[in-house]
Amino acid sequence: MKIWLFLIVATLGLASCSKYENGGMSLKTKKERVTNKWKLKSAWINGYEALNHVADDIYEITKEGNVTMIQFDQTVLHGSWEFTEEKENILIRAFEGQTSSVWYTQEWEILRLKKDELWIRTLFEGDEYEYHFDVM
Repeated sequence: MKIWLFLIVATLGLASCSKYENGGMSLKTKKERVTNKWKLKSAWINGYEALNHVADDIYEITKEGNVTMIQFDQTVLHGSWEFTEEKENILIRAFEGQTSSVWYTQEWEILRLKKDELWIRTLFEGDEYEYHFDVM
């Protein structure tokens, strides 16, 4: 009986823990969850819905640290990604085409990270963007 009580309390305690504000528990590592091919589901710019501005974006994040972003206007960006020290943010370095000059560096705050959902928030040129992705 004591073992069952311990297991129930431990399970409830773990279920309430989360690194991200909209996160959840997972047996997969953060790297396993973030590495995937993601399709943009919804977007907001400064709190206003803006899906028509970024519809059809596809981001592929690999376990080797590569990222490919195909944007709504068919611009293709290639680059690298890595977690910040506490694994609460993702640092993206991307460039357009096949050149090695950096087009931009961006830090994504992870709001939600599940096996099939990724929500991020970032600042770009003074505006706050929030993106919600689903696995393709």
